[in-house]
Amino acid sequence: MIKLDNGIISLSVEERGAQMRSLCDVESGREYLWQADSEIWGRTAPVLFPAVGAVHTEGYIYKDKRYPMPKHGFARDFDFEPVEKTPQSLVLALYPNDKIKQMYPFDFVFRARFALSGRTLSFSYEAENIGTETMYFSLGAHPGFACAFSDRIVFEKREPTAALFCGADDRPNKSAAPFVMDESGEIVLSEDFFSDGSLAFPSVESERVCLVRDGKTYLKMNFGKVPHLWLWSKAGAAFVCIEPWHGADECVPEERLEMKKGIISLHAGEKFVFPITVEI
Repeated sequence: MIKLDNGIISLSVEERGAQMRSLCDVESGREYLWQADSEIWGRTAPVLFPAVGAVHTEGYIYKDKRYPMPKHGFARDFDFEPVEKTPQSLVLALYPNDKIKQMYPFDFVFRARFALSGRTLSFSYEAENIGTETMYFSLGAHPGFACAFSDRIVFEKREPTAALFCGADDRPNKSAAPFVMDESGEIVLSEDFFSDGSLAFPSVESERVCLVRDGKTYLKMNFGKVPHLWLWSKAGAAFVCIEPWHGADECVPEERLEMKKGIISLHAGEKFVFPITVEI
């Protein structure tokens, strides 16, 4: 575990999956991230790369060869290497190994960057294509924030497109009615709000959401312009995952990697950077 501290807020990150494990107010000791509980959800803030969501047939085809791919990709399950470290910043990197090559044939470097400034955490995920051919992937963030029932998720804008509840297989739950946001542009969290599954916005206008308790904003998350946003928790659990995705749920009937919905193509020598800030 690697800890950053600027005297105002602190961040703990583990090398396994470059996963944030703690985001704290130093003075009060208040914890803003869900503290993993294996009986409920054993992760805290996994990175989703090179897939987001469940992959159709649990694999894909590239150049006539079939490759396996776990849900949300493999980055969250491999150790990253620390390559830069200061008291207030950190860079971790993932490089292909033999196991990764069996799932993903491309040559890449994947970096996770973290920095503290005042009450703001800035983090980004960066994919760099160091190979000679075009690289295809999706990328998403999956931080789980500690919350209480009756807290509100307030969107920067009212989302005009109905969202769908999706089951554990990431397919729309046909028994659940689509969620239509009202003029308030907010969602009130309740113990059973996610009983029908995760909430998937097929498109999203907002570039920021806030968590609000008793009329006071206690967390702001800025993720910029993304094509999709997912919200998820376990029914009765006091956390909510706010998941901006570059890419789409891959549980679609298309196995060719380069033709998958929402896939990102990155030419040789290029980088794709996904920056996010969280202010507490």
